[in-house]
Amino acid sequence: MTIQGNSASTGNTATNSNLIFKVGDSGATTAMTILNNGNVGIKKADPTADLHVNGALVIVPVALTDAATIATDASTGNIFTVSITGDQTLAVPTNPTDGQKCVWRVTASGANRTLTLASGPGGFRFGTTITALTIITSGKTDYIGAIYNSTAGYWDVVAYSKGF
Repeated sequence: MTIQGNSASTGNTATNSNLIFKVGDSGATTAMTILNNGNVGIKKADPTADLHVNGALVIVPVALTDAATIATDASTGNIFTVSITGDQTLAVPTNPTDGQKCVWRVTASGANRTLTLASGPGGFRFGTTITALTIITSGKTDYIGAIYNSTAGYWDVVAYSKGF
């Protein structure tokens, strides 16, 4: 591994046993961390500067477990997939970040299915363009896109596409 520029690396520390690698500047502001769970964090000294990625930025979908109430841990990804075998509810996602954009890819299995989005505090809310979800046709996949608004305390449903 080669580190160029004004950086230093540190290995595992007693304060963070999940840390594999850390790069920081001389002002001790962490620029990048790699954790043993595979998560990579990038913090820029100037948050208004562009972040450039060479090559494809691949976001791996996270499989959710089908249940009467389907849980999503938003800290684990941005694209979530689930095949539902009954009429289910997508629970309030946990661990969101303000401005986080997520897509749920939901497939109906065995029959037409209804998915309800939790609407309480921290849950989902609809605007005037997308006002509700409709039945998912058996064997088809619907996509639901939402952005977390921490000021309002809701996931705003901003996209809904059906029948794939």
